[in-house]
Amino acid sequence: MKRRDVIIVALSGDKPRPAVVVQSDDLIDSGTVLICPFTSGLKFAAPHRVVVESTAANGLNSASVLMTEKLQAVRRDRCGPTVGTMDPSDMSAVNAKLAFALGLSLSD
Repeated sequence: MKRRDVIIVALSGDKPRPAVVVQSDDLIDSGTVLICPFTSGLKFAAPHRVVVESTAANGLNSASVLMTEKLQAVRRDRCGPTVGTMDPSDMSAVNAKLAFALGLSLSD
């Protein structure tokens, strides 16, 4: 698994769903991986979330909303297959929304 990969993950108490790996590739030996999950409910779009259109490259079945405020560490054994890779421009939007969700800014 690498940063930008779209994987299927089984979150506690939830159905398996796609998520994007946001963890640095430098942490490859970690027992967990940082992910942000997707929801297919476009009604849940919000300013702190990223709407991602489905493409052959990212492996999403439909337009989906990335829930940046639901960033979490997941054990690698709960992660399923890689189904695609996020486009660099979509990942730039994810980075900006993660910075917002975490209260990070360049002036801090």
